[in-house]
Amino acid sequence: MSEGTVYLGYPVLATADVRVVVDALLVSRAHGLVAFLLAGSLPQNDDDWAGYIDAQDRLYAVLESDLRKHDGLRAGRRLALTIQTVTVFP
Repeated sequence: MSEGTVYLGYPVLATADVRVVVDALLVSRAHGLVAFLLAGSLPQNDDDWAGYIDAQDRLYAVLESDLRKHDGLRAGRRLALTIQTVTVFP
């Protein structure tokens, strides 16, 4: 069993181009930071899959950028935690 904290309704993060909504975050020693995107439907084709992959990549980038601002979360030039993104389908 892993222990951690789940945050729901995490504040919206922004890049220069877009606002990114984080549906849920799990923070734990065992898994690092896991960001969840809740999908409204199952992907039906390659374009749908590409859209979900783009959303995960965008979420990862905005989280990494935001967390790098905090000295206590860095180990040298790298983040001191692992970021993972997950899409949950209905």
